[in-house]
Amino acid sequence: MLPREHRMVHPGDFKNTIRRGSRAGNSMVVVHCRTDEASRSALVGFVVPKKAIRLASGRNRIKRQLRHLMRQRVGDFSPHLHLVIRVLPGAVDQDYHVLATQLDNALRRALRKEARKHEENTSLSPAKIEEPQDAQLVLSSSDAGGEACDHSAGEMVS
Repeated sequence: MLPREHRMVHPGDFKNTIRRGSRAGNSMVVVHCRTDEASRSALVGFVVPKKAIRLASGRNRIKRQLRHLMRQRVGDFSPHLHLVIRVLPGAVDQDYHVLATQLDNALRRALRKEARKHEENTSLSPAKIEEPQDAQLVLSSSDAGGEACDHSAGEMVS
């Protein structure tokens, strides 16, 4: 289960993250992310529409899987990060490991976009993405002389 302090529950948080945040997705999930300097802990919210997954049992299964995946990852995020993960119809029949891989890819791309956006909007200290060997994602503030992120991946963002 995702710890209570990391659950996004207020509709305004969902709305602001979706409307003002960076977005990246694939055939299974769309990840919206936004930095909020007033936040004390990273927040994660899930949107699993009935239109995308008709059966309640399928929606509940996907939500459980995503909560478990994010519980493993949320401790590595900046405390100012807000994430909304929206599920698409392609996720319904997929294996847990495939869903995890697709979520990681979308997270990585959304965090890169948010870091670039944060760099452009902030003149204090640019954001930096660190990618440890175990493929978990981190968005943190760079304290060491304004290191920039590596934008050489060249991935297409939908």
